[in-house]
Amino acid sequence: MLTEEKVFEILQKNDNLYDPLIIERLEREVNYIVGNQNRKLDAKMILRFREMRYNLLIEQKSRTAPIVVEGAINTLRNYKESREYNDEILTLLVPYLTESILGMLKENDLSGIDTNGNYYIVSNKLVAIRLDKKNQYPEQKYIKDIFSRKSSLVGRLLLESPDQYNKIGEVLKKIKEMGGGITLSTVSKVLSEMEDQLIISKRGGKINLLQPEKLLGKLSSEYQSPNYIDIIRVKLPTKRSDAKNVLIENFGDDWIWTGESSADKYTSTPIMDEYKIYLRSDNSIDAKKDISKIIDERFFNCTIQIIPKSDDFVFFNSQNNYASKIQTYLELMNLDKREREIAADIKRDILNAIG
Repeated sequence: MLTEEKVFEILQKNDNLYDPLIIERLEREVNYIVGNQNRKLDAKMILRFREMRYNLLIEQKSRTAPIVVEGAINTLRNYKESREYNDEILTLLVPYLTESILGMLKENDLSGIDTNGNYYIVSNKLVAIRLDKKNQYPEQKYIKDIFSRKSSLVGRLLLESPDQYNKIGEVLKKIKEMGGGITLSTVSKVLSEMEDQLIISKRGGKINLLQPEKLLGKLSSEYQSPNYIDIIRVKLPTKRSDAKNVLIENFGDDWIWTGESSADKYTSTPIMDEYKIYLRSDNSIDAKKDISKIIDERFFNCTIQIIPKSDDFVFFNSQNNYASKIQTYLELMNLDKREREIAADIKRDILNAIG
């Protein structure tokens, strides 16, 4: 992670970082008063373009997490309300101007620059935008892919069982009760990342979901289909109840309809002609009855994916051999246009249930 000192060192050594704007002067710390309280901003910068000069007052953050940036934005807004404010360009300085940060800047009528040479400066005096520089200073995250695979179980829980959780251990316990396998360490790291992104709050010792729609969107955009060990193609009775009986006879309860094949449980949609199944790998085919009589590679109407334990997140909160509502939504959202249209109805139900 870039330290504050390193950030200012980069600026001091690269006066043409924001070319064609030139850094003419950079001063550390700007003191001001709000009410009776002494406050300070991190820096003052003078940018030159040809013969024109522009004063930027800067609040700097070494991380791009929204919760961190929110604090800096509040500081800049406070300065704007102080008697020292003289129409300077109030500017956030971060390692990288992410899309979420740009959204926050636009919402608060503020400007931003980063250590890669990107800038978003919009004021009465100057409009200058450049956002094509790649991030040379990626941050070290607590955990990768917090919205996919087993790490996604934390977010799924908060959407499917939005109870009040006071401790991380309570979240872990509930995930396990709903059939998920995850460690306490992973739960803790995922919650910390979610707090950084303002999806949840952990204030007052309670874990509160702040942005359920944003969380659902993250789960959808970062969803990864499960890996499978093998595929079996079988011929089942056309009627679902009869097909279910055959599957239970051969595999017990260690299987579920995939999310795609569970859609008709959660919304009005025609039942599929071809079923798709997830089967737990620890329910080995060798331990089952002879299923050769239903295997049919040519005229099959059911595809069974054998899922390894490492990818058993698809079984989370499944009931009566149906994939959960969220698993169903995530699968449909990653298919074609028709399936995404079906998913829209399920999304409304998920969000309405949270209130």
